[in-house]
Amino acid sequence: MIERDLMLDSSAAIVLAALAWHVPGAARRFGRGGLLLFVAGVLLPFLDTALFHLLAVDRIDLLSRPPIVQAPFLALGLIAALAVLVACAATPLRALAVALGLGAGYAAHALLALLTPVGWPLLAPFSGARVMLPILPAGHLVLLGVAFSGLVLAETLPRWRRGLVSGTLVLAGAYGLAGAVQYAVLTVRVQALASADAQVHVYPDGNSLARWQVVLEGPQRYELRRPRALSQPLPEPRVLPRWNDESLFLKLLGDPVVSDFYFRVFHHPVVRLDVSGSQITLLMQELEDQSPLVPGPTFYLESDLSGRNRFYQLQRFN
Repeated sequence: MIERDLMLDSSAAIVLAALAWHVPGAARRFGRGGLLLFVAGVLLPFLDTALFHLLAVDRIDLLSRPPIVQAPFLALGLIAALAVLVACAATPLRALAVALGLGAGYAAHALLALLTPVGWPLLAPFSGARVMLPILPAGHLVLLGVAFSGLVLAETLPRWRRGLVSGTLVLAGAYGLAGAVQYAVLTVRVQALASADAQVHVYPDGNSLARWQVVLEGPQRYELRRPRALSQPLPEPRVLPRWNDESLFLKLLGDPVVSDFYFRVFHHPVVRLDVSGSQITLLMQELEDQSPLVPGPTFYLESDLSGRNRFYQLQRFN
């Protein structure tokens, strides 16, 4: 997961928790300690970033490392170990409260990531595959904006706090429901595009639910459509090959850095290979970023024809 998405998902989870804490009876039931434990659980995946910043030699090494704390069974093991330490120092009941608070925060962060195209590495470190139900845009910018505005207004106008908090939570739920409905409708509509050797993926396009991406992923090429969920008919596809030199790219996939970026960092990578003189140049981008006017995150590799003397570079990774 890119650090930007990690940060925005955490922010959304924390603000939503602060709103829920204002629900009548919630503060008395869970207390300030419960809220702080929830926030600590939300921030638990940042241990991956902090640890890898210490271990990684550069940004390429950082992004290509598989997640550790983001793997649920490892994170739950860490939470259980902390609960055992608390039980030794305090009481089993207090240890259970610590484990539940941290676990709830961690689960909230994972759920927000699962609902976006970023997904969550449920099987890491054994598999880099990310599980997702992409009904909301990555980063939850709209959700974060609604929740933050509601929280500020509730604190500014204490007389209307109950109504503002309830209204904001209802708006947040309605936003999620709108994304789920559009995703379901569009998924049903595009099933006719799928075949035995081509899979269809549906994602929100950009930071809102106004437009969606439909990607038909074939063995050699992609077909990209950007429809509105309820519009008829589907727009004509933009066709792009997944690579322009398959045999050379398969050789370069032996490089673990190239392999990690292709299969783990990018969602739908498009690779362009150029051979000139004694040099090989590889350029890898996301499918939707194939525009010279607005370049997105880019992975760049340069080497000699033998594959040695490699030079790596990242562009516009957050």
